[in-house]
Amino acid sequence: RDDMDGSLDAFDLALKEIRDVPRMEFDRAIQDLRSIASVSMRLGDYVGAIPILDKGLDLTENRPYSLARASLFSDLGLCESKQGDYQESTYHYEQALKIRRKKLGDSELVIETLMKLGEIYKMMEKPDDSLSFYNDALEVTEKTYGEDNERVASLLYLLGDIKESTKETMEALANFEECLEIRRRNLEITSLLIAETLERIGSIYTEQENSARAYSCFTEALDIRQASSDPNDPALVESFFRIGVAARKQGDCERSLHFLLDALRIREKHDQQREMCETLLEIGHVHRELADSESARGCYEKCLEMVHEFCGKSDIMTADVLLALGQIHRSNGDTVQALKFLNEALSLRTNVSTRDETKLATLYWSIGMAKFESENFELAMKYLGDFVKIQDAKKVRNVEYVVALQCIGDMHQHFDNSDSARTTWSASFRAYSSSKDMVSRYPELGPMIDRRQVSGGEENEALPPEPETMLQMLVGQLSEEVNNRKEELDRDPAEMAFYRSIFLED
Repeated sequence: RDDMDGSLDAFDLALKEIRDVPRMEFDRAIQDLRSIASVSMRLGDYVGAIPILDKGLDLTENRPYSLARASLFSDLGLCESKQGDYQESTYHYEQALKIRRKKLGDSELVIETLMKLGEIYKMMEKPDDSLSFYNDALEVTEKTYGEDNERVASLLYLLGDIKESTKETMEALANFEECLEIRRRNLEITSLLIAETLERIGSIYTEQENSARAYSCFTEALDIRQASSDPNDPALVESFFRIGVAARKQGDCERSLHFLLDALRIREKHDQQREMCETLLEIGHVHRELADSESARGCYEKCLEMVHEFCGKSDIMTADVLLALGQIHRSNGDTVQALKFLNEALSLRTNVSTRDETKLATLYWSIGMAKFESENFELAMKYLGDFVKIQDAKKVRNVEYVVALQCIGDMHQHFDNSDSARTTWSASFRAYSSSKDMVSRYPELGPMIDRRQVSGGEENEALPPEPETMLQMLVGQLSEEVNNRKEELDRDPAEMAFYRSIFLED
């Protein structure tokens, strides 16, 4: 009758009876205690529920492997997790798991307990422990329900989520793709779970700069969401945004603007201020891709104004907008103004507690190239070297990596260190020629690399083996080379224009 006060009064009387009067029906007593505790839990009084559950543990002390005791441990684990006491929570859930495994073997209750432990260790930011319990749950689930089952798909999704968070990208991709295959076989084609999985796969392809596959995943996910969702659903708006980004990376700027403007309109309608800033920033990127630098700069300047108003000048998104402004000024040849914005962005990035290596790499490349263009070669070598170090660690070989190595080789040659120049140019050639996508997208880069191979005397020689890290040969010798500097670095104006035209992912 929704009379909680009366209910609690009655339960208090029942609890007194259970404590004071011996009962023959042991399991019924435990059930009653759990029922009383559950009322407190439903009201959010987890502190009040714990002593009641503890009383149940006292009653079951002589039956250490009873399922009733396992249920009490599980309830205690829930109460403690709700209060943020994860250490005690995992202890009680593990006690429940021990009993349930012994009494029930592979069963739904065992799977449920394993998944709860995986969830709590994830909240504790202990990914290895979380993965261990989720993998255990996956194994039991496959034995209990078979491998082609939505329960298996859900666990694969959880595993992929954790592995992506720990930068185990390829393993995460494999988990999500296996999850998608199971869901395609077992769910309706319009299931939002399929759309959600496609979006996770698309996000990984985006990170890997495989824009074609990312675009395919996002468009299929959008088709599903449009068939199943309200037109103003936030998840649908996010699909518009993702497709806009993917379309721009595919070179389809008209389609990109169509989706991004739709996303901006809906986000503005719902007063999603931060998301509006993100969308406007991306619209600026589209204009920049179209070589409309004035429109791009207008978007970035308006975005910076909005970020300052809605998020604050110290918000990390300010660094993203400053980076974009720095890059647009650099592409226009204004290195002084570019460096002003880029150094401000770097200052914000280095003062945050969480280090974003990808964003820092972008800043190092942009500042390094601006220093190279303004002939500050010592700092150019430092920043480009820091960029290459990050890319080597991540095993990323993109056009920025190739250009950085070319410029570093040029500076070694400028300082009369032909051996280092030749080795660096060879690494640049190797990175470029091994990527069909890069060769296709940047054909003008091929002759630049070939010219350096010829000038370095490499045209008829075998390439040296690629070192473990390019950084070993990039910056260490610079101080010794300064005294051997040639009067002027010969820089081709067409090459410099190409370098400034590169659309670096912000």
